[in-house]
Amino acid sequence: MLFNLFNTILAPVDFSENTPAIIKQTIELACIGNSTIHLMHVIKSTGFPLDTESVTAKDIDSYDEMMKKLKQWKQAIEETIPESTVRIHLVKGIVHDKIIETAKKINPQLIIIGKKSNYNFFAFFKPLCPNELAKFTNCPILTVSKNSVNTKIKSIVVPIQSFIPKRKIDLIYVFAKQFRAKIYLVALLDKMGADNTKRNALLETYTILKTGFNNQIEYHLLNSSNLPKASLQYAESIGADMMFVNPGTETKISSLTGKYINEIIPPSSKLKILFVEPLHDK
Repeated sequence: MLFNLFNTILAPVDFSENTPAIIKQTIELACIGNSTIHLMHVIKSTGFPLDTESVTAKDIDSYDEMMKKLKQWKQAIEETIPESTVRIHLVKGIVHDKIIETAKKINPQLIIIGKKSNYNFFAFFKPLCPNELAKFTNCPILTVSKNSVNTKIKSIVVPIQSFIPKRKIDLIYVFAKQFRAKIYLVALLDKMGADNTKRNALLETYTILKTGFNNQIEYHLLNSSNLPKASLQYAESIGADMMFVNPGTETKISSLTGKYINEIIPPSSKLKILFVEPLHDK
């Protein structure tokens, strides 16, 4: 199991109001040091300093300004955690595609992205879908917002389905060790009697966690047929700081509307969501 914090983190920033939250969360999760943080910004331009035939003065100014901001954040991170290494990526293209491309090159253990109050990521580009990013990169995707910048992770809600979520368990150990968070396992009540595998998965997950560390752990059965919606409502009802979810099966609210939980969270919410693609040999 994983007991250390993240050694390699990819932090795409757009210099919006969410950037301080992304930087602060990155620092908190890499604070032991000896971590490599990849600070990334994607610019959309008809020219680029490397494309000398099409570059314009405006393009150069934009590039220089973005690089200046990245270097300022790099310096802030290095001053806070001197043992860390911060690498800058300033690239041109579609944000979603460039994050996936960069992740495949550097193999991060975590990607942290910002959630805007208007439910879109990086407003100047195609909206990011953390569900897709988690699937395509096979890397946990943590979403944060400006409202969560000063929020400590004290409580984590973890939906459980019909299998023991080994990857979630590994990540629970990481976050629980760092933040001493209380863990709430949740499952659907109406599925318990119909399928013993769901009951067994919940109880075995609880036992594994209870045996492995000293944090407070509870499990609750939710009276609903919609796990994503019920889990989100439960998290909001107890004022949870974080949720661990599998993309799709634990995030898609409705097939009719195509809405995901990250799209319906109120703008004022401080809830952070970690999208975790399950192990494929489950």
